[in-house]
Amino acid sequence: MKRFKKILMMVLVIFGPISFFYFLSRGEYHFKKLPYLSDDKNGKPASYDSFALTDQFGQTLTPDSLKGHLVVVNYMDKGCPYDCKMDGQMMKLVVYKEITGASGFRDVILITEVNDSVAANRKRIQESLDVDGKRWKFVYSKEFSFFNTMINKSNPYTTDDKKYKDGKVYQRSMLLLDKELKIRGFIDNSANIEFKRLNEEMRLLKKEYAKSKKVL
Repeated sequence: MKRFKKILMMVLVIFGPISFFYFLSRGEYHFKKLPYLSDDKNGKPASYDSFALTDQFGQTLTPDSLKGHLVVVNYMDKGCPYDCKMDGQMMKLVVYKEITGASGFRDVILITEVNDSVAANRKRIQESLDVDGKRWKFVYSKEFSFFNTMINKSNPYTTDDKKYKDGKVYQRSMLLLDKELKIRGFIDNSANIEFKRLNEEMRLLKKEYAKSKKVL
């Protein structure tokens, strides 16, 4: 019995501080929950309930075809210069690689809005990036944009970009939508480190859904 107590004390002495430090350094991550990003007057989280987007294969994307998936949305201009092509490569190297790897993100779909109505042109973008068109959609809609909504008291689709004066905020933004198509993340893709933050937020959402399943 005395020997057992000594062993127990040694375990506490050795691993106690380590566990305490881990809790302090990572505890916030484990218990953090992503907010719902919306400025709805009634406090109700905004969701995308009605839209029809044409992907690079000429197929129509609707809310029903996306619900049940986590969705990451960004924007690319059809006449994009070199920097935008680099954004596509960063999306591929950091985000696309994450969701198609061994991390368990099979339910994530990437959507890139492109202001080009020709599906074949959008398909060429997909082919130039050498990515799976089922996991990464390049879409067009004349009347709809995911960014045309109030986030943090401003509309990214209509707000002039103070960082890049010739454009709007949405042109350098990414959205993270949950499985109910509610906005849970708003990311600035002009900073490379923000791509990694997006990956972290996807993990948080994944944990949230895993926890809800255990509760049910």
